[in-house]
Amino acid sequence: MDKSPDDQQDGKASGVKHGPKEQELAIRRVLYIAEAVPPCMPLFRQHYRGATVSDIEYYLGEKGIHVSRRTIQRDLELFKRMFQDGIQEDKEHGPRGTAWCWAPISPFGWHLPGLNIETRLALFLGRQILSKTWPTFPFQESGDSWKTIPMMGSTDWQWWTRIRVVDAGIPRIPPEMNDRIVQTLLTGYLLGKKIEISYNTTDPAYAGQPLLGIIDPLGIVIRDGRLHMVCRFGTSAPRYISFQRVGEAKITAESVSTPEDFNLDEFIQQEFLFPVDKQKRISMLHVVLRFTKEAARTVLERPIGADQEYRVDPDKGDGYLLVSATVLDTKDLRWWINGYGSSVEVLEPPSLSKEVMENARHMLEMYSS
Repeated sequence: MDKSPDDQQDGKASGVKHGPKEQELAIRRVLYIAEAVPPCMPLFRQHYRGATVSDIEYYLGEKGIHVSRRTIQRDLELFKRMFQDGIQEDKEHGPRGTAWCWAPISPFGWHLPGLNIETRLALFLGRQILSKTWPTFPFQESGDSWKTIPMMGSTDWQWWTRIRVVDAGIPRIPPEMNDRIVQTLLTGYLLGKKIEISYNTTDPAYAGQPLLGIIDPLGIVIRDGRLHMVCRFGTSAPRYISFQRVGEAKITAESVSTPEDFNLDEFIQQEFLFPVDKQKRISMLHVVLRFTKEAARTVLERPIGADQEYRVDPDKGDGYLLVSATVLDTKDLRWWINGYGSSVEVLEPPSLSKEVMENARHMLEMYSS
């Protein structure tokens, strides 16, 4: 019986012929199929459940490998026999057909053998840093397999057990957040969909009532250990909301509409850096600060401006340093200076020196009363 064109093509590509070229092609095909199947992500299950045969066919075509869907299906079935629950198929994927994904327990789900040691270190540090913002997400979906990232390919020297991320200042507990709401907000943002929310605003105009509406998510900002979403309600001006204040959230089918003139970095300067200007315009300020030598150490190691310079104070001698730099003129600058207490003195500009002096006078009056 004659083979169909598909069968003939499958025979050439699947390694039925055992020549070096056919074997190489079969190995490449299987590896690329494994690469095309994404990790299972329950977080995104409602919107994306994995790769279909047609998705994989397109991916292989991009790599220069052209085989029938029957061949791809057979390879996926082989994976299932080999890895059992390691690869999962979702047969209720709707019009796109069955979807496939690697489970966390599989060799390809969350284990990342191709990563070099530097990348593993970056992922490990990233997890430690981000867990301070939202401790239970997004790592919970991967179970214990995230713990294998630093260990793979390492020796008995367990370097990952000797790394800590320590916050400056007083340790602070992250705000309590509802995992389901956090997942919904992040999923909507990543998928580029509008989100219907109930927001517990602190605006006194709402008299304690939640703000209801549909938002366009425009960006994510992490500041001071808190997670914020930059968004807009309807056609209003962009604003930001704090994740811990969202009472309910539901992803809609409508795509995000981004204002043409929106710039996330400009928004951050205006809303998150606390500009002094009432119009929220950021300006630059050249400052000259006299630090005690001990207090100046952190500033010398982490300059406050690209043009920062320092020298020994000729008036007070070796125990003091004069530090000059051009910085953003913000309330953050004033809080930062006040944090050094008597270890720093503002010499220039005179207007800033006067502000700090007035604040010190008010503090003295407060503690003297």
